[in-house]
Amino acid sequence: KLMNLKKENDVAIQIIAQNKEYGAFIAIKDTLIKGEFKKHNLERRPELEIQFEETLELIEAGISPDLEAEITLAAHKLSKKKKSYKNLCQTLAKRQLDLTKGPNKASKNEIQKKAKEIFESSSTYEEICWLIAQLNAIADKSSEES
Repeated sequence: KLMNLKKENDVAIQIIAQNKEYGAFIAIKDTLIKGEFKKHNLERRPELEIQFEETLELIEAGISPDLEAEITLAAHKLSKKKKSYKNLCQTLAKRQLDLTKGPNKASKNEIQKKAKEIFESSSTYEEICWLIAQLNAIADKSSEES
């Protein structure tokens, strides 16, 4: 049980659906502690779901994969590796900083700080996989054009 600061009412925490939202609790922890959580704020945001089966059906039907399909396949492959959420956050942070600053230009401290921001963002496992796959595709396309 958590108590709000005024100690007037107990705050009950109910886990509605864990799914893969590892960072979700961290994102709302301060609000819960302050007791500012209102019922109208309880709606879940839409979650990204990797549309792997639909993409495979299109490819099997003879439609060549576009960039989105390539990202979908790569994100699905990455999600099946079952890497830890923390590891994925590190990978995404490094990839983002490599693209903005240049390859291997970011310090370990910068990568850790960015990874912490990503971890606390309440992004789902699939969203992180999708973002990594998306940045990898962008990096691959830009290296092909160079």
